[in-house]
Amino acid sequence: MYAMLVENADVKGRRKIDALFAGKLGPSGGIIVEDPDLPEMLQGQEAPSWWEDDHNPWADSQTISNVEM
Repeated sequence: MYAMLVENADVKGRRKIDALFAGKLGPSGGIIVEDPDLPEMLQGQEAPSWWEDDHNPWADSQTISNVEM
């Protein structure tokens, strides 16, 4: 049955189908976030449009410390 559901689905479609079966599809059709890389305020809510579960959005960020002027 699963193979029939995902047969013509793209990667995003398969993620939504998997989220539906796992009970992690929100009321607006977004995937419920449970990603330790995201801020606490986003946990348990539908993912923002820029979020993808296989990419850490904070990996490319940099912090500045010990700046002298």
